[in-house]
Amino acid sequence: MPQSETQNQNEQHIYIDTVYLIHYLMGNGDEVSRARKQVKRAKQMVERNSDIHVKIPFVATGEFINEICYNNMAQTEKSAIIAKFFDLFRDTNIDFIPAKAGAFRLAAQIKDRDNRLDDTDILIVAQALCDIHSTCLLTNDPKLIGSRTIEQAGEEIEGRMRDLKISETI
Repeated sequence: MPQSETQNQNEQHIYIDTVYLIHYLMGNGDEVSRARKQVKRAKQMVERNSDIHVKIPFVATGEFINEICYNNMAQTEKSAIIAKFFDLFRDTNIDFIPAKAGAFRLAAQIKDRDNRLDDTDILIVAQALCDIHSTCLLTNDPKLIGSRTIEQAGEEIEGRMRDLKISETI
């Protein structure tokens, strides 16, 4: 099921959930402060170490765009947020990645075990779990953080280099 083919022991992938994109680019208060601090930290880690990469699942990007489309703000503000989104990642080693078949299968298995989890959240988690180099999923979703169902699913995957930390911080 793992997505990554290479076995570089030093490689690490940091995944960013939709809520962090939204808070980073559109949020206010404590959420935006925390998100900006963690995304900035991820970018610094990438700049210092070529073995560290940031991954944003396509589904997270789609949810972010959907949030902008249906948000009650002026078109110029929406355009500015989209421009800010692309500017943020222009010079950083960030990959926008599609889900592969193994992630869909794992997401279905997790959903069968705990149907309280949202489909898109499960797919994002499944992508991170299927990536043997993933080390962190940045999210503030309390359903994901500390989910025993997700922890068990991660324990069942062979070949992972490290445990996946699902947290508000790197």
